[in-house]
Amino acid sequence: MQFNLILKTYKMLLFIAVTFIILCNNIFAMEEPKELIITDLEVGNGRIAVNGKEVAVHYTGWLYDSKKEAKDFCDAKGSQFDSSLERGMPFQLALGQGMVIKGWEEGLIGMKEDGKRCLVIPPSMGYGNRAVGNGLIPANSTLIFEIILLGVR
Repeated sequence: MQFNLILKTYKMLLFIAVTFIILCNNIFAMEEPKELIITDLEVGNGRIAVNGKEVAVHYTGWLYDSKKEAKDFCDAKGSQFDSSLERGMPFQLALGQGMVIKGWEEGLIGMKEDGKRCLVIPPSMGYGNRAVGNGLIPANSTLIFEIILLGVR
């Protein structure tokens, strides 16, 4: 009889412990955003990026990590998949020409030269259900980019 009481107590404690572990693992988890998030980290003081203009940028891109303990979406950086800074070669594009993903097209508009901006791009404005970069960016990935606007012409 006493054995059954011990067994019931053990099962109850085990249930409480497992529940506590599951809850703790999800406390800091953030749901992936469904819309583009634009955060100016440093506001520039130069010319403004608008459709039709050519821009030169440096950028670093990461996969969004919903399980990462972060105070905001821009801090939920997972694996880095690309960086023009590491290559030492700025990336140039004409805005509004469809040369880049939609999140970049919309996220760069209004940015000033010498500014630094974080873009959190949902799959619908990124690569969607396509995997790219030989598996570096899985299908349906939310992306985080930090972009420095070097020039507008």
